[in-house]
Amino acid sequence: MTKLLGLISISLFLTTCCYGLDDPYPIIPILVETDELPGDNGNVFLIHSVAINDTGETLVHLRNSIFNAATDEVLVQNGEIVVREGLTGFLNAPQDAFVKGFDAISISNSGKRAQNLFVGPFPFEQDSGVYRDNDLLILESEFSTAVDLAAGTPFLEFRDTKINNSDKLLVVATVDQPTNDNEAERLIMIVDGDNQQIVAKEGDLLPGQSGPIRDIEIGHSGSAFNDNDDVMFVTDVNFVESIYINNTLIAKEGLPSPIENRTYVGIGESVDMNNHGDYVFKANLSGDFDTNSVIIKNGEIFKQEGDPGPGGFQFTSFGSVSGPIKIGNEGSVLWYGEWDDPNAATDSGLFLNDMLLVQEGVSYVNGLEVDLLHDTAGKFSLSSNGEWIIFKAELDDSFGFLLNGAFAIHLSSSISGDINCDGAVDLLDVQPFVDLLSGGVFSGKADINGDGKLNLLDVGPFVELLNGG
Repeated sequence: MTKLLGLISISLFLTTCCYGLDDPYPIIPILVETDELPGDNGNVFLIHSVAINDTGETLVHLRNSIFNAATDEVLVQNGEIVVREGLTGFLNAPQDAFVKGFDAISISNSGKRAQNLFVGPFPFEQDSGVYRDNDLLILESEFSTAVDLAAGTPFLEFRDTKINNSDKLLVVATVDQPTNDNEAERLIMIVDGDNQQIVAKEGDLLPGQSGPIRDIEIGHSGSAFNDNDDVMFVTDVNFVESIYINNTLIAKEGLPSPIENRTYVGIGESVDMNNHGDYVFKANLSGDFDTNSVIIKNGEIFKQEGDPGPGGFQFTSFGSVSGPIKIGNEGSVLWYGEWDDPNAATDSGLFLNDMLLVQEGVSYVNGLEVDLLHDTAGKFSLSSNGEWIIFKAELDDSFGFLLNGAFAIHLSSSISGDINCDGAVDLLDVQPFVDLLSGGVFSGKADINGDGKLNLLDVGPFVELLNGG
């Protein structure tokens, strides 16, 4: 312990905040505008959304350069076209079906993908379906098999769809129960083959509420699904939004926030959760307008407007309210931030915890400057193991044109003891280790002895790692 305290005293003179790009991780181009697509599919023109799994397998929804509105969108998995809009032969059902529109995308560690796809040539009431890969699981207008719904309840529409690493799906849908005066009801459910398990639906009374659910958030950032089949989702009760994990109330507009005398006034469009039950979400607080935007991790303030940012500036925003916020199984948080640098060309970036990974106007990819990062839903993601990041950005080609692209970063974040995520276990990890130890926030990288707990039993093994053990 004496040795650790000595190391801590040394570390106080070292920077423990990773705001800076002195030792950035390489940025890997996945698909960039003008890249040729395989087959007779033109070139990359516009990236729509991105996803990545624990092995670095990528999934990208994009528009190609053919400029035919009926056939110019494609889904690319690891460089291969797996679905193209407007063409038959990709979907296994219904017979002669083709894709006429894509929804949000996700990919599991087995390489399975999940989506709500809009399909033709079918009537309006049968023109969308839930797919795992190219296999149809549920077609719009089919009757639900869920035991919590009345017999003969058809699906009216599907919205967000996600897949976990057990290849089960989380689906936000709308149904019409014949016992409910033919009024549409939103629900969120887990789909495993023919089994449909309702997590929550309009009309349910959840713990902590005085009235029934009025609506459920439909955006891709508004729910999360882990490998334990836990579901994080957002409800609206009497126009007051709440966040739940299963049946446990996490936050509610009007209730106290972690900051004394400040309540939640806006939540619910961006949430995430890992396999250990750690969670994050973006929110707005009552009170001072210049400090009202926050990121919450496990019930505590993770980041707040006004916090110190890169270059001695202060954070002013965490991006779009519906933009992603991601947490990996080891506890690291991927987030987008903007700060009050008067140079608007360099005032935003993508962060992992306190480490600035990509900065507009500063980072480069193959000699081209990153001119613009995107912060809306589907534009960046983190693999569940926290090792891979994928994001959309635009590069300045030095001729006045911006190149739209999808890019990845391999973090190698599984290094035990590498608390600040710089790829090494050294003195720069000491203070972050102590902060985690005293703060009670679990991190897999700080759980050195691997017992699933973060406590003093991790100190000795951590010191051994520092000594090269």
